[in-house]
Amino acid sequence: MSPAIVLAAVVFAIILYTIPSYAVENEQVRIAIIDTGISSTAINRNNISSGRNYIMPNHTTSDTIGHGTAIATIIVGSEPARVNGICPEAILVPLVYYGRNENGGIVKGDCTMLARIIRDAVKIFGCRILNVSSGARVDCNVLREAVDWAEKKGALVISSAGNDGNDTIYYPSAYASVLCVGSANMFNSGPADFSNYHESVELLAPGEMIPVATMNGIRLLASGTSFSTAYTAGVAAKLMTEFPDLTAAQVRHILYASAKYGGLSSCDNSQLGIVSLEQALAYARKYRLFRWSHQKSNVVI
Repeated sequence: MSPAIVLAAVVFAIILYTIPSYAVENEQVRIAIIDTGISSTAINRNNISSGRNYIMPNHTTSDTIGHGTAIATIIVGSEPARVNGICPEAILVPLVYYGRNENGGIVKGDCTMLARIIRDAVKIFGCRILNVSSGARVDCNVLREAVDWAEKKGALVISSAGNDGNDTIYYPSAYASVLCVGSANMFNSGPADFSNYHESVELLAPGEMIPVATMNGIRLLASGTSFSTAYTAGVAAKLMTEFPDLTAAQVRHILYASAKYGGLSSCDNSQLGIVSLEQALAYARKYRLFRWSHQKSNVVI
């Protein structure tokens, strides 16, 4: 093979590898929204896949409370509410864990149901990211085993730290296989006053006065670690969309390494890194270039 042909092949490989992944392959990342359902009035139907209502099997996955719709808004956006999503390419799978019954009462599943949903999200619904913006104070072996299993299957489980403003621990967010997210304040300069703090909290993300949509598609501002979790899930989905070859473990590393404030500390919550979409994407691109350069150095021409 002539040197000119070899050189041309190398140049093509460089171009192919360094352009954004979405220009080559645009995979739609599936995210399990383990919550109250999703309103198709507020969220584009093209972003919603068939899911399941576990708490009220005879009901649809339409939202009856509004929490799941707010979560969905942050991730994919809402045209009626004029909210831009972090990853509008994502596909959301509503897996209803709690809701409002015919009498207006709120019913919520237990840890056994949540464990089943987590397994189904990966095994049946093919979700790479699981957003769990709720939790229970009781440690449950079946739930621990479910999130550990999901991690081994290559899924990224993200859950909220809680809104008590103290060191209260919730599960599944406290498990090591789950990415536990607290809320940054509205200035993104540190933790919000309401955000729980303990050694399981690994990252902060925007979660105070965040624009979301109601079930009817009306824009409002909301605060809570639930929304920080959704922001993180959206960033993770954007990373997987641009770079489909990234594993869940690599995405988790990128979220840590690109956080707004470097080193994390379980002793001083103010030192927790804050997730940033722009910095996560920039870090991923550099990571991709570095990996290609390392592989290229081992090629003999």
